Amino acid sequence: YSSIGQVGYLLMGIVALGHVSSDGITLSTLASNGILLHLVGYGFTTLAIFVGVITYSNFGKEDISDYAGAARRAPFLAMVMTAGLFSLAGLPFFAGFVTKFYLFTAVASEGFLWLVGLAILNSLISFYYYLIIVRQMYIEAPSDETPVHLSPLTNGVLAMLFLGIIAIGLYPAPLVKVIAAA
Repeated sequence: YSSIGQVGYLLMGIVALGHVSSDGITLSTLASNGILLHLVGYGFTTLAIFVGVITYSNFGKEDISDYAGAARRAPFLAMVMTAGLFSLAGLPFFAGFVTKFYLFTAVASEGFLWLVGLAILNSLISFYYYLIIVRQMYIEAPSDETPVHLSPLTNGVLAMLFLGIIAIGLYPAPLVKVIAAA
């Protein structure tokens, strides 16, 4: 369901792409840049979460309740997944906040303020569901205390994705310049 919500945000940007006036159709570069920025930030975020989910499922854990105690069993994996979930929710300091802010600003500047309000409400609702997973990882006791050992390759991939989520969240200017030039 999270992916459906994220696609909805991208569709908001598509709605704001063209503005019809008496002079014809004017294209919004702010909206097109916002769509591309959100795609890049969402790509880092989603890959981080899916690498975490796939890694954890390799140990036979597939339900949300199976993530209980993941922070004790695989602290780095839990941290990266938490950063990804917080990014999807749009919390500050993560890529999702910057990309949503940029995209929502572009949509609002085209006169779709009501749509931005609806999207912000959707983000708040989704945050509750992301917190359920974080709660399982950090608060609930694990049924199995055996540590989860990750391969160096998996740790490296997770580290790069985590750094991407944080870098876009804290300093998006280089990425925004590349997107604007594209």
